[in-house]
Amino acid sequence: MDRGNLDGDDGAGLGELFKPKERAVLYVDDEPLSLKNFVKAFGQEFWILTASNAREAMALLHEHAGAVGVLMTDQNMPGEKGLWLLQQARDLDPLVVRILATASCDWSAVLEAMKLGLFCFIPLPWEPEQIPHLLRRALRLHALQRQVMQGQSAGELSSGDFVERLNALRACFRDPELPGTPLALYKVISGEGGKTPSPNREPSPR
Repeated sequence: MDRGNLDGDDGAGLGELFKPKERAVLYVDDEPLSLKNFVKAFGQEFWILTASNAREAMALLHEHAGAVGVLMTDQNMPGEKGLWLLQQARDLDPLVVRILATASCDWSAVLEAMKLGLFCFIPLPWEPEQIPHLLRRALRLHALQRQVMQGQSAGELSSGDFVERLNALRACFRDPELPGTPLALYKVISGEGGKTPSPNREPSPR
């Protein structure tokens, strides 16, 4: 698999497979201004859905079943937390690429999210310049996962091969050089990657 093509910003190597607006990005935050700014900043390039709490997000995931490619959620919200939403979303559709955002260093929640197959962690407030690349990468991963799923549905892959390819694909996209990915986070949380970052800074890449 060509990592250069996977990491590029123009979708090279995926042809018609990658279309930024073919699948939705669901952004969840209890701050109305954050939702408004997210749509304003990224709605021109991406299909954006928003929800102000975890229950509303789950309703949208059911309403747009199969159409949501990326879920980006705040952790600290009234009612159900982001971690609960990530679990429910995984159970509903394991192919949805999941991103956790939080303004606090809730490392226990991040570790639990990693166990659920977290794609990456974003500190709040998010930086506008980093989000488009992150979303393109997540949507490419979702598109490729669907391609692997189609191969299994067509009888081209055994269950074992299907799981192996999905895991390899996800590992490929979890670039250790990309701050906030599980591999980088593990280094920070375990103390192998230096000092624990402050709440408003990205974890240092390993």
